[in-house]
Formats: sequence, C-alpha cells, structure tokens
Amino acid sequence: CILTFVCIKSGLLFSVLLDMQNKENVIKAFDELELLLGIDQFKQLFGVILTDNGSEFNDTEAMEFSPYTGERRTRIYYCDPRRSDQKGTIERKHVDMRLIIPKKKSIDFLTQEKVDLMNSNINGILRPTLNNRSTYLFALFLHTKQIIRKLGINEIKPDGVNLSPNLI
Repeated sequence: CILTFVCIKSGLLFSVLLDMQNKENVIKAFDELELLLGIDQFKQLFGVILTDNGSEFNDTEAMEFSPYTGERRTRIYYCDPRRSDQKGTIERKHVDMRLIIPKKKSIDFLTQEKVDLMNSNINGILRPTLNNRSTYLFALFLHTKQIIRKLGINEIKPDGVNLSPNLI
C-alpha cells in the first residue's frame, strides 16, 4: 500500500510505499522519515497529521512521539468516517494519484522510485489555489530544495506533467 502525506503549509505530496497496511509499517515509516529529516524538519513539515480511523493508525503515541528523543514530533487528528472533506487537500492528491494508478489495479509492480516519480508529477500540477503555480514551486519557497529532494521529490515542469498510467 502507499502511505501518503501532505505538508499542511505547502501542500507538498510525499508518499511511502509500504510492504503491508498495518500499524507497524506506518510507525516504521514515521520513524524513518524522522531519521531522514531530523526531528525539527519533521515537525515543520508534518507537525499536524489528519488521518482516518484505520487500524494502521491506532497507535497514536508511537506516531506522535519520537522513539529517539521522546519528544512530540507531530499531533494526530482523526477525521470522521466518510468525511473526506475534512482532509480535502490530501483527497485532491488522491484523485490525481488515481489518474496514474486506477482503482483495482495492482500496485505490486511499484517501487519507491516510481512512487517518487508519481509524487513529483502531482506536485508539478499548476494549482489555481496557488495563483497558477505548482505545489513544487510553492514548497520550494517555504522549504529548502535539500528537504524536498530528501523526500524524493524532483521538479517536473507543468508542461511535462504526466498523470497517466504509462508514467509508471
């Protein structure tokens, strides 16, 4: 499965390919993301996380607190069932993802590199809410290129964005 994150401040999409949809893999992804970014950058990018009540998200403490420092790295808020409007930004990104990976299509062929390519293309879309700029450019304004690269995101110029299944 794919664990998706959207930075609340910039709208930057970042995803991690998981072997299995369970809380152990979600917690591992949080921990690895903290190691990659450092706790301060983790807090800056993902200080608040909105999610659903899936069983893979039921260990709030392990997600919210660093196993390395013990300090709070994020705050988890659970949305109401069947209320995708409560996390609209990520749901919009999921719609874009479905253009590349249609429902009911196996994702067994995916690698993290292909997921990163998909994220880069979605982040390259011009958004009216960003004054017709891409999420990538807006994120670059708020964050450093180094941080964005650490997340596996590269710039895709708007005229090069590919949201079709043949991308991956």
